[in-house]
Amino acid sequence: TMFNKCAGVSRFVYNWGLATKISEYQLTGTSSGDFELSKKITQMKKTEEYKCLKDVSKCIPQFA
Repeated sequence: TMFNKCAGVSRFVYNWGLATKISEYQLTGTSSGDFELSKKITQMKKTEEYKCLKDVSKCIPQFA
């Protein structure tokens, strides 16, 4: 069960980060780096919508 949670969070964060970088690049010609994306993920953890990010080790979304 924990492996499935970790894999799901990793997949979600990777896809979210990729979509974020693509949309930023299309709008501005530049995109966020790893540090900026990590800060955004930390903020997402504090919302009710993304509380599943807190169910796994903090390393899973950071390294995804």
